[in-house]
Amino acid sequence: MPVNADYEYTNAVKEYEKAQTDEERIKGLRKMLSVAPSHKSAQVLRADIKNKIAKLREKLEKQKKSAKKTSQVSIKKEGAATICLVGTENTGKSYFLNQLTGAKTITGLYKPQVGIYDYYGVKLQVIEIPPIKENLDKTDLGPSLLAIIRTSDLIVLFFNNPEEKNLLDRELEQAEINKPILIYNNQENIGDEIWKRLPLIKVQTKQPGKKPDYPPVALKKGSSVKNLAEHIHKDFIKKFKEKDKFSGKIIMPWARVWGKGVKFGGQRCGFNHILEDGDVVELHKK
Repeated sequence: MPVNADYEYTNAVKEYEKAQTDEERIKGLRKMLSVAPSHKSAQVLRADIKNKIAKLREKLEKQKKSAKKTSQVSIKKEGAATICLVGTENTGKSYFLNQLTGAKTITGLYKPQVGIYDYYGVKLQVIEIPPIKENLDKTDLGPSLLAIIRTSDLIVLFFNNPEEKNLLDRELEQAEINKPILIYNNQENIGDEIWKRLPLIKVQTKQPGKKPDYPPVALKKGSSVKNLAEHIHKDFIKKFKEKDKFSGKIIMPWARVWGKGVKFGGQRCGFNHILEDGDVVELHKK
């Protein structure tokens, strides 16, 4: 206790010692500081009180940041593409996710639910976003949910009426989210509709004389035979370039292709040939 400390300081110390929370301790320390002696011999005491206040404030700040982090959510991307189910309350998103992916999600949970949709062997990640409300970006989870939607490849919209559709459009526009959108309307061929809107094609490879391999390879639209070869093995082209024995020219690998992009099945194509969805490709080294 400092020299010449009066009863006010003594009472402030007692209040501080009774404090149950860090906020109450800070309040008590501030009162102690306000009534503590200010003469030279009390400088060490005043510095000690200030130090305790600073440490408690730092502790509270860390707790606040930690609490903020717990209100954030992120989902690891899986599969060839990510589809987000975005809608208002009671629009059937959970039921749709369960039916499409076989996931056993619980209706009413206000956090993203995830499933994997197998589209003819291509794995697609489907994420159900909790119900969208007005000013989503200002809610605790809002920024995290918008970040998930922003990194998706396709949005499937669920709503009950035009007003809810306007709300969804407004929230997505305010968040500057510009992704391909499919409106859910109980389509029987919803899987095909989803696939058509994704920037992907599926291609099967095969070995000579054998059936096409399964599952297919998912590639970006506009991909070539070369892109397929590099996907299978990044050094495929470099490894299998050969020189003609007579001319000394480099002989590039080639392919036989079956599908919509060729005139007949098994057509011989170079590595710059652009592939179509559903093509079957037989890669040849020489």
